[in-house]
Amino acid sequence: MRLHRFFVKDKINPKEKVTLRYFDYDSILNQWQKVFRYLAGSRVVLFDGSGFDYLAIIEKMDSAGAVLRVLETSKADKVESSEDKSIKKAVTSKASKDNKTESSKVRVTIIMSLIKNDNFDLVLQKATELGVSQVVPIITDRTIKKDLNMSRSQRILVEASEQCGRSEIPVIDPVKKLGEALKELESIDKKKVGVFVCNQNGLNISEILKKKNSYTDLVFLIGPEGGWSPKEIKLFEDAKIKSVRINQNVLRAETAAIALLAVVLQ
Repeated sequence: MRLHRFFVKDKINPKEKVTLRYFDYDSILNQWQKVFRYLAGSRVVLFDGSGFDYLAIIEKMDSAGAVLRVLETSKADKVESSEDKSIKKAVTSKASKDNKTESSKVRVTIIMSLIKNDNFDLVLQKATELGVSQVVPIITDRTIKKDLNMSRSQRILVEASEQCGRSEIPVIDPVKKLGEALKELESIDKKKVGVFVCNQNGLNISEILKKKNSYTDLVFLIGPEGGWSPKEIKLFEDAKIKSVRINQNVLRAETAAIALLAVVLQ
């Protein structure tokens, strides 16, 4: 049975007890008590974004919070346990495989226009599961939605990371205008970082994938529901940002983001 994973914002010292107070961790603690019915002696996996998983046992849990003791530290992304196995075997040693996969992958950033309804939330969730490193929400000429609940977005990233077994939480930037994002891209080393804009008239994504391993980072710009404006396309041309086509069909913005990451991060 796979143990549930939970993100804690405070750095964990495996040699010290981990104390979670209701003031800071009411969401987790309520879930432990009311959903999972955890008691003293229950085991969970904690992670703090440092790249490690910590198998911990709850020593005390009351109305003030919970106190846990770290049993084992692992580099592995997934920790499993079985009642008939020893604690030492509870943390699986997938480290060699998982660490190789995580360290060898190119870091991928999506600079994406805000989109309406819950579609941007869907992108955040699926992008996290697929392995995105950073999400930069932007406002473009045809963006309809102009603001973003950063607290909610961060929570989605955390919960998706807990669910899928990631040891690190993707970074999400504050909302900015397209011009600001392009300005920041001017200083990057184009030999190490590949920057592409998703556009139906661009190169097939397969052409980019052939050269993927020559980059340390890949950055993709994804437009709004109405597509890029002529003015924005001119900006990309002036900045010498190549266009890439994900599919022969015109995709919705959220579909484009998810399809792109599924292909690039496979």
